[in-house]
Amino acid sequence: MPYSEDFAFIAFYCFLLEEQLNDEEHLLLLRRRMQLKTRNYLTTSCLIDPLYSSWHILHRYGDNKAFLACLGVDRAMFLELNNVFSFWYEVKSGPGRSGRPPKLSQKSSVLGLLLHFYAGTMENTTLCELFGVPPSSLSRIIQKAETAFEQVHV
Repeated sequence: MPYSEDFAFIAFYCFLLEEQLNDEEHLLLLRRRMQLKTRNYLTTSCLIDPLYSSWHILHRYGDNKAFLACLGVDRAMFLELNNVFSFWYEVKSGPGRSGRPPKLSQKSSVLGLLLHFYAGTMENTTLCELFGVPPSSLSRIIQKAETAFEQVHV
């Protein structure tokens, strides 16, 4: 299916049936939406440093209302989730380790990204801008974070 037909099908399906979807179907649509190719690509040079991103301002200064609006959980619940999530999510590089440093080095940022992805209705490009990560990193981080988040529920 060509790009435009694929996009039109998913947009139409989401619009008509969003109210009737169960969680599994909604997750499948979100994953499919992430797989759509865009013609313009964000690079690291046109994004803000992740340490100075909008997420860090929300994380540092946001109150319960801001957390509920953006993530679907209040600050206390986010901190509890982060404690458990941090146990399962591993950052494989950092000081003293070889390899490229991760774009999101703080586990709270990864959890924030995952909750934004699930609670928000924004496009991946917007998530890239909010967190300061390119699309390829965004996809990898979300996949790895989903795997860790599944362990939290076990």
